[in-house]
Amino acid sequence: MSKTIVVRYKKLELLCNACTIVKYRKGLLSRDSVLAIDQIFKNAQKGNKANDTDIRKVFGDKALPECIDEMLNNGDFQLTTQERKELTEKKRNEILHYFHTNYINPMNKLPHPRARYENAFKEHKINIDYSVSTERQVKDIYRKLIGAISMKPKEREIIISIGKADKKVIKTISSYSKMLEVKSKNGRHAFQVSIFDSQYEALLADLESCTKGDFQVTDC
Repeated sequence: MSKTIVVRYKKLELLCNACTIVKYRKGLLSRDSVLAIDQIFKNAQKGNKANDTDIRKVFGDKALPECIDEMLNNGDFQLTTQERKELTEKKRNEILHYFHTNYINPMNKLPHPRARYENAFKEHKINIDYSVSTERQVKDIYRKLIGAISMKPKEREIIISIGKADKKVIKTISSYSKMLEVKSKNGRHAFQVSIFDSQYEALLADLESCTKGDFQVTDC
């Protein structure tokens, strides 16, 4: 396995130590630990260094450390096999946790054991993509497993009453729940929604912030 990787950003490149970029972006490594060579390149593999004009075209008058940080945080790079494996396993655990937390057995109203989902994933050869959101993959996996595991969403229906329903408020509600009905009366807006139990407290916290407390929630 190569000991270095190239990070590419707007026609400029950095030569970095392998298996460091993800950790750097998580705040676990310093810039000096990541860089194999403290230099910006036009072509790192050929050793062609970028001159001051090349760097100013991209970053203006920013100091070199700022330029390098921007490249490390936003540049494109190829993950190592080990990094892909670790990210895929992390995403797999997130998805398994999502099913265990947000779906129940309709017969006894209890969550299925996590091991049941793990076995179903293996039996149905469920592929996990670390680069795709958990929510999006859950929808596809749910359709594949619905015949193998008897389950239904662990949801609740609520009505959110708000005085001012601007775009930010509507986006907040939509990001956590499924809109069922919207009514307006006496200057207030009532949103009837269906939401996973696990998302309920987070929704309330965000509504508190974006409405400055001007909302009420009741169960249907």
